[in-house]
Amino acid sequence: MELEKKSSSQREIVINISKTPVSYPKHPENKIQNAYFGLIKIEQLIEMISDDIGGNKRVIKKGIFDDNIRYYLGANDKNNVNLGMKEQLEGCNYHLFGLLNNGITVICDEAKLNSEELTLVNYQIVNGCQTSNVIFELIDNLGDRKNIFIPVRFIATEDEETKNSIIKGTNSQTSLTQAQLMALSNFQKAIERYYSIKQESNRFSIYYERRTEQYRGDDIPKTKIINIPIQIKCVSALFFNLPHEVSGQYGKVEKSTSGLLFENEKHLSFLNVYYVSGLCWYKVERFVQNHEEGRKFRRARWHIMMLFKLRNCDVKDLDKLGFNKIPIDKKMNKASEQIEKILLKNDDFLHVEFIRILNFIKETLVSHYAKEPEELFNDRKLFERKETTTTLINANKELRKIKK
Repeated sequence: MELEKKSSSQREIVINISKTPVSYPKHPENKIQNAYFGLIKIEQLIEMISDDIGGNKRVIKKGIFDDNIRYYLGANDKNNVNLGMKEQLEGCNYHLFGLLNNGITVICDEAKLNSEELTLVNYQIVNGCQTSNVIFELIDNLGDRKNIFIPVRFIATEDEETKNSIIKGTNSQTSLTQAQLMALSNFQKAIERYYSIKQESNRFSIYYERRTEQYRGDDIPKTKIINIPIQIKCVSALFFNLPHEVSGQYGKVEKSTSGLLFENEKHLSFLNVYYVSGLCWYKVERFVQNHEEGRKFRRARWHIMMLFKLRNCDVKDLDKLGFNKIPIDKKMNKASEQIEKILLKNDDFLHVEFIRILNFIKETLVSHYAKEPEELFNDRKLFERKETTTTLINANKELRKIKK
């Protein structure tokens, strides 16, 4: 299964630059071919980020913001920065827009300057997604605002380490989460591609949100979107039997597991583990949301995932807690394939299985803690305790012995 794909038709554009750009000094190790600081008009930016589809209509170019840490977050009351930017451009002091804006950063494979023309080959906007989209939202009402100049940096490099350093640096004016920084890695891009490939082979759609809000505006149910924090929780609960930790100590889990999960290139051979974890979360989450009995035990959903694996896989040694030095392996990948087949069965089958798991949880924990069900399950910390997890694992072991 091919995961690394180079665009067969590279994106190329010629920009007319009336203001002569300033050339950045050559990099001593040639990691940067060339770079320019300059000013371009808003109308030139619109040409860069969108395609003309006829009838005086334009659409955002597909993939133009793929290497941006965040996708467009909207210009509304929930995002005061973007709203302020929009109001500035619409207001009477719009001529100050370019002076008050941090500008745009463009990374490309090649940047060739010839007099007043700059040719960009295979370019991406890696900082300025918010600015670009605010401008694009106002495209029909810009008028002479299209002549406003905005600052821009053009950087030609094919060195991945340099690209990531530039992306992180130019986005550092606003706080970035660990997940947003992880989004830049080739491993995250591989997971995103794998989810996309699985959509075609399984004819079942769930989506990997590598970048914040990348599916904003698409008509996709939230339960079908697996972002990086959810992915960490899913793998930790399903394959490493840590549902108690992801229930209440996500910060601890992220710190201790994200490096192990996303930095070992050997794990690229086992991407099905990541996908199936997300698929299992979606199926359990939908059950929890749509069934009364499921809603009562929402806090147990990570334990439901773990028990679903333990009850439906014949792979040995899946009941150990925590991570090994090389956490994802062939054994887990085999288990993921078994789980996937079952999860893709009809929902009636899964509903029955999830109800059985809930009944098992209730009976096991009431017996273990020797408390009345109402008192026990009203305890908000119940499913955050390691004791709860080990009790359920051990009870499931005994049940399997009896069945044998």
